[in-house]
Amino acid sequence: MDRESYSQGFADGVAFAREQMGVTASDLATRQRRKKVGGGNRNSPKQKLLTEMTAKKWNQYKKGSGKKTYVQIRAMVSRSQEYKRKAKKL
Repeated sequence: MDRESYSQGFADGVAFAREQMGVTASDLATRQRRKKVGGGNRNSPKQKLLTEMTAKKWNQYKKGSGKKTYVQIRAMVSRSQEYKRKAKKL
C-alpha cells in the first residue's frame, strides 16, 4: 500500500466520522482552540516551597562538579528537616 492511498483513505475515514457525528471542521477547530486556552495546573503552596528550596540547592550544587540530578536534589530537599518545618507552617 502506498502512502497516497493510505492518506486518502484516512482522510475519507475522518470525513465519514465527522458526517456521522454531525460535526463540521470549523466546530473541531474551535474546540481545539478552547482546550489550548485554559491555564495549567496550579501548584500547591508546598510544591511552590519545594521548588524554591530545590532551586537554591541546585544552583549551589551545579557550580561544583556534582554528579547528582535535579530530581535527586529535589528528593533530598523534600526529606530535609528545614523543608518539613517550613511546610508545616503553611
